[in-house]
Amino acid sequence: MQRVRCFDVTDVHIGGEVHRIILNGVAPIPGETLREQAQFLEQQADGLRQLLLYEPRGGLPSLSADLVVEPKLPGAEAAIIIMEFMGYPLYSGSNIMASVIALLDAGQLAVRNDKQTIMLESPGGLAEVVVESRKGRVVNTT
Repeated sequence: MQRVRCFDVTDVHIGGEVHRIILNGVAPIPGETLREQAQFLEQQADGLRQLLLYEPRGGLPSLSADLVVEPKLPGAEAAIIIMEFMGYPLYSGSNIMASVIALLDAGQLAVRNDKQTIMLESPGGLAEVVVESRKGRVVNTT
């Protein structure tokens, strides 16, 4: 019997970097906090990062992957675990912006025209992302 892995992944380009956002398809990860979940991936399941970032699917030094998970902190609308070539950073502004764009484009977060604020959790804590949208599409994030 052949084992097949299937992930719902989209790529987002932010300031010269490509961010691969994993929206669905990964089983729940053990850990009470996002930091514990990131440590679990790093120590016991690093194959996911390697699968998404290394050849033949990756190989670009500027490529990173963000895994969308359930938030742990009150007030967070979504959460991500950041995976890069060098490991699992606690925080990255470009990864956070890319993940919010992907979540909005995929319909996992509601898009409101004009400006909206989204609270996104990373292993480093909460980030406030201001998103500007027009006609249902993101045009700016900070």
